[in-house]
Amino acid sequence: MFIEIGKIFPRLINRLGIKERVDEYNIFKLWESLLEKLYGKSFQEQTKPIKFKNKVLNIGVFNSSVASEVQFRQNEILEEINNKIRKNKIETIKITLI
Repeated sequence: MFIEIGKIFPRLINRLGIKERVDEYNIFKLWESLLEKLYGKSFQEQTKPIKFKNKVLNIGVFNSSVASEVQFRQNEILEEINNKIRKNKIETIKITLI
């Protein structure tokens, strides 16, 4: 009996207890590519995803003007990310000046 590999990985990820880490990795990679596409590489380079837990995406920013811009565009960014991952994984973005 053969099982499709696409069905094995989700089970394995759940069994190993690393689902949240895999989700975090995917969201971080998506953050980078999405911000570059929407707002340009220079804007994307001023932000850094730090942590994803309990539906909160923690983002570090390098200056207050970028923090303001991310806050202003938060709903748009959340909608884009959640649409790309086809789930409402992220409910809010917490911004920290680093």
